[in-house]
This record gives sequence, C-alpha cells and structure tokens, in this order.
Amino acid sequence: MTPGDGPILVVTGAEGYIGSEVVRIALARGARVHALSRRPPPDREFSLRRFRYDLAEPLADEPFVGATAVIHLAIDNTSSTDTPDGDVNTAGTARLLDAARRNGVSRFVFVSSQSAASRATSVYARSKAESEALMTGEGDVIVRPGLVYGGSEVGLYGLLCAFIKKTSLLPVPRSQAPVQPIHVDDLATALVQIAIGNDEGLRLYQLGAQHPVTFATYLVGIARYRLGRRLIVIPLPIFPILALTKLLGSRSRFFGMLSERLAGLTALAPMDSHNSLTALGLTLRGFEAALQRDAAAAHERQQ
Repeated sequence: MTPGDGPILVVTGAEGYIGSEVVRIALARGARVHALSRRPPPDREFSLRRFRYDLAEPLADEPFVGATAVIHLAIDNTSSTDTPDGDVNTAGTARLLDAARRNGVSRFVFVSSQSAASRATSVYARSKAESEALMTGEGDVIVRPGLVYGGSEVGLYGLLCAFIKKTSLLPVPRSQAPVQPIHVDDLATALVQIAIGNDEGLRLYQLGAQHPVTFATYLVGIARYRLGRRLIVIPLPIFPILALTKLLGSRSRFFGMLSERLAGLTALAPMDSHNSLTALGLTLRGFEAALQRDAAAAHERQQ
C-alpha cells in the first residue's frame, strides 16, 4: 500500500488517552487519519490531517469526505453537560452521526462504556446509553470497553496513578465493583480493526478481561506492578460519599467530576466479552505482565 492509498479513518478525541493510540495504530496499518480534537497540533505526517472539533459546535463536511469509518471517542467531562439541545455528548454524537451519513461514511464506531445504562445514577452512564440508542444504521457499531489501563499516565488511568503515588493507604468507595481491565493498546487495536478490518460484523462489542477483578485488585495491581508501591485499600460505603460529593458538586467542578466518577462505579456490571474477543481474534495481554512491561519501558525512557 503506497502513501495516500489507505482508507480514511476519522477519529474524534484524537489527542486523548485512547485516541492518540488509535491514531498511531491506524497509521501503522496504512490508514490515513483525519484527527479531530479541540486543540489540534500542526500536521506533521502525509497520512495525518488534523481538524478542530468540539462536541457542542456544528460540523463541517470536510473531515468526512472520502472517509471509510468514524471512531467516536470524544467526550465532554465537564460537570454541566446540558445544552439547549439536551446533553452535550448525546447531541454532539447525533451531529457527528448525521455528518458521517450525509457524506456516505459506511462505518460508525461509537465507543461507549461498561457502565452505560439508561437508568444509571451517573449522567455519564446515562449519556452513553442515550448515544447508543442513536446507533441504528447498518454500519453503526457500539463498543463497550472495560476499565482501560497502561501506556501514558493520562486520563482516568493517570488520575488513579497519581492518587496511588501519594499514599500507601487509599480509601476506595465500592472497592468490590467488578472491573474488566483492557490495555490501551489492545483497545486501540480492536477499534481500528472494527473500523477498517475484517471481522464477523457484530453490532455490539464488549471488550475487557473475560474474568472480572475487583476495583481494589485493579488498584493494588497498578501500585505493585506499574509503580512498584505497596497499596492498602480501605473499603468505604459508596452511597453516603456519593451523596456528599453530589452536594458539593454544585459548588465545585472538582467535586462534580468526582461525583460522576463514583456514580459510574455504581453502574458497573460484568460483561460477557468472550464472543467479542473471538470475533476479533484478539487475545488480551495479561494485566500484571502488561503493567510490568510498561514499567520497564518507562524506566528505559528515563535512562
């Protein structure tokens, strides 16, 4: 495949934790990428074009012309997500979907969440469920990833790493919540394959470790295998803390976002990921071994 001949893949949230890995892997597979983000850096590669994109704003057709697929990762994590059109994430997804359809894009991959539920306490979880309901086209696909880890310490993974670095005793609400880890590189590989590769054409992919671990186990694993630290998790009841952070959230953006994170934990339910992984022919890397490799790679970069 010569430069300029690969399929065009539109990626929203392209500068984010997952999006940047999707862009890297798509380019490595010979795709051309139209990367959409709020503050796009200058183009540096022939096969990569960058466009400014905001969920709350109208969309131009240019990024979608000639595109094969869209991978929609962008999310507005501000504490207030309401607009005159409703939730900014759902309304933004609807606009993006419309732009893709009117430009003849054949595949739309919506990256949802393990916590997506229409009656969830979390605004984020409800928003993901509402956006999932928009995926009615023949080429529309929903991907529900488990808890993503690995790679650069950014996003939610980076936030958790930062907490763990500060203490050896960590109070954790709903420490027994079932989580199904997936390394960011495995998720990005799966998303690119779903968008432009050959698979069995599922409409819903549930991607994460087949056997859930507790949230406490996930945190202790990051501490031990990625950060080389000992961590003791102190279980806390979630609902009193959720009520307090929700009350404080009206006064502070930090507490508003924290309330959303905690509410997301209450919506977690185990996923059956076997069929999805089989359809993709994907074997996930082991949680502990992957963290150890990440730690070794980080150590080498620091030398």
